[in-house]
Formats: sequence, structure tokens, C-alpha cells
Amino acid sequence: MRWIETNRSRYITGFDGLRAIAVISVIIFHLWPTYLPGGWMGVPLFFVLSGYLITDQLVQEYDHDGHIKLFSFYLRRIKRLYPALLMILLATSTYIALFARDLLYNLRAILASNMLYVYNIWATKHGESYFDSWGGASPFTHLWSLSLEGQFYLIWPIIVMILLKQPIRRRHLGVTLIGLAGTSAILLGVMYDPININRAYYGSDTRVFAILLGSALAFFWPSNRMRYNLPKPAK
Repeated sequence: MRWIETNRSRYITGFDGLRAIAVISVIIFHLWPTYLPGGWMGVPLFFVLSGYLITDQLVQEYDHDGHIKLFSFYLRRIKRLYPALLMILLATSTYIALFARDLLYNLRAILASNMLYVYNIWATKHGESYFDSWGGASPFTHLWSLSLEGQFYLIWPIIVMILLKQPIRRRHLGVTLIGLAGTSAILLGVMYDPININRAYYGSDTRVFAILLGSALAFFWPSNRMRYNLPKPAK
């Protein structure tokens, strides 16, 4: 991957390609599930990338300034996520009210839970199956992953700041995160119920393993250790 250094941060161009692969694979899975049955794996791939990028950003900010500006971090996340989210919720709700009134059921709860980034938790009991989402299901189903990321953005900067203040080796932090990720993945298997997969699939505790793996990688291999230019075999 190639990266561009701007001030303290580094823009890793290769991550855009990985994000595109993740998003396109999910879209293909929803449109033609039989052609790409594993396309839903784009979701955990996106989580891994988010975990890495956010953790790497926080660690580098702490190393440079000696602290993490929580308010600035939250403000950037809000500016980046909320305008698009509000547009989606407003446009979809308007369409439902005018042309698909059969989807009005639970609409108020769906909108409120998405605004508060707890839709995935709400969906564990009230939502429709992610894997039935091409059969006339709620158009909001895909937003569960945004809620999980929103919860991560809220809690993780505080945890990272506390951890970095402790006399703990970064590598040991990475190992701990891998252990927590393994615990989450095991919980996913324990919670799995083929009759009703919502608790396992939408749960924050059962799906955070991918984000934690990305976060662990940020401690093992931060972006400031990446090379400017890769040799041809590596490319």
C-alpha cells in the first residue's frame, strides 16, 4: 500500500481499494446472493479497516500531543456521519410514508435507534434477518453496522487514552485485544441460533471482534512504520 503523509497523519491509499472491495461485495451479495454467497464478509472487512484506522489515528495523536482531544474527535465523527445518516433516514421515511405504507410499522423506533446509534441492539429482538433482506424487508436493515461503529467511536477513544497512560507495552496491548477479539468470536458461535440469528449477527458483543482485530493491528504495525514505496514483489 502507498501512503501520503499530511502533517501528523498518513493517508493510506490502499485502504480505499479495500473499502471498495468490501462495499461492492456486500452490494453484489444483496443483489445476486447466489453469485457471491460470501459477499457479506465485506462487513467484517470494513470493521477491521475502521478499527485499524481509528486506533492508529488516536495512538499517533497521543504520541504527538501527549493526550487525545476527545471533543475534536467526536465533532469530526458527527460531521462525517450524521449529515449522510439524516439524509438517508429522511429520504427513506418520506418514500415509505408516500409509497410503502406497509413499512410504517416500528418506523419511529427505527429512526430513534439509528439516531442514537443503538439500532443493532434494537434489531436483535425486533429487526428482520440480515440474510432475508432481499425479500421485501426493511430498507434500514443495513444500518446496523453503522450503529456498531458509532458505539465504537464513542467508547474507544476514552479506553485508548486510559490504556496509553499506563506503563504497558504496545505489543502487550495488541495481544490483549486479540484475546478479547477471540472471546467475542467465540461468543458469536455460542449465541448462534439457525432459527433466529439476529442476536448473534447484530449484537455488539458478538460482532466487535473484527473491530478489535483491526485495533490490535494498529498497535503491532502502526502506519508510521509503513514504507513510502513497496518493492514490486510486495505489490
